[in-house]
Amino acid sequence: MGEGTGVRRTLLGVVLVASTVVAGCTIGGEPVPEKVIITPSTVEKPAAPTFEASPIDGPIAPGSTGRLEVTVGDKTRDFLLHVPEGYSQDQDWPLVLACHGYKETPEELEKITHFDDAAALVAYPRGVQRAWSPAPYAKTSMDEDIAYSEKIVERVSEHYRVAEDAVNVVGFSNGGGFAAALGCRIPERIAAVGTVSGAYYENVHENCVDTPVPLIDLHGTNDSIIGYYGGTRHETAYDSVPDVLDHARIRNGCHKNARVTRENVGTISYRWPGCEAALEHVRIGGGGHVWPGSAGDGSTNLPAGYATYRILRFFDIRWN
Repeated sequence: MGEGTGVRRTLLGVVLVASTVVAGCTIGGEPVPEKVIITPSTVEKPAAPTFEASPIDGPIAPGSTGRLEVTVGDKTRDFLLHVPEGYSQDQDWPLVLACHGYKETPEELEKITHFDDAAALVAYPRGVQRAWSPAPYAKTSMDEDIAYSEKIVERVSEHYRVAEDAVNVVGFSNGGGFAAALGCRIPERIAAVGTVSGAYYENVHENCVDTPVPLIDLHGTNDSIIGYYGGTRHETAYDSVPDVLDHARIRNGCHKNARVTRENVGTISYRWPGCEAALEHVRIGGGGHVWPGSAGDGSTNLPAGYATYRILRFFDIRWN
């Protein structure tokens, strides 16, 4: 089913007050760490950039979004590309691949997340029939979608200065599972992965390369589509959040016990020390199957733009 809602266009400010290490903590439990206060700013953000409806053969102007095409095997596939305000050829720029959920579109994800406000090139890939491998309903193989992603990076790099060591991928729901699978299978191409309500079907972790990859995961405890504690959809099992994090902790060489920080009522962040590649989880108490901090996120008191800000901060990308 479709997922996602719009993001109110206000800036997010974060004040970190304190954190603590909880020995032997479990993700499913409810630790009582020190509090972190998160407050939104009331500064208005700029209007949304224009969207070009037709394929663009040359560079897209800074501050706008266009549609580009790539050829993968015998298929032509398209994607959206946003070029940030202030882009210049004088420096290399991070690239973010932002993958939509099942039955959604890149246009919807662009509107929901406003990754366009990042100081980065942002590509919004389009899944065949609005789905991504390796989910059971995908119309493509993992190899096909990996090749498509690599073609996107190549296509963007033809016209723009992409920092090869700063290609990040993020996804929502089915797109989150695909993002995780990319980090699993081609870690040499991926700087970091972000997943929101990620659908980690049982084959997401198949054929993984051992190379650690930084991961930030956000998930609501009241997600009725992809449950926090795992389940079955489309006659296929998907992993619980604790299982996803345990797999990532081992792969990234992290210590067993996480540093736990309460950010506000019901929202707790976990950061594992000693990692070869960073690992972070945000447990959103009462959160549903939505983009946290979007206009449709009525089940939490998170500030506007919360998930987008947290992910970009993890990617070390400025949010304008």
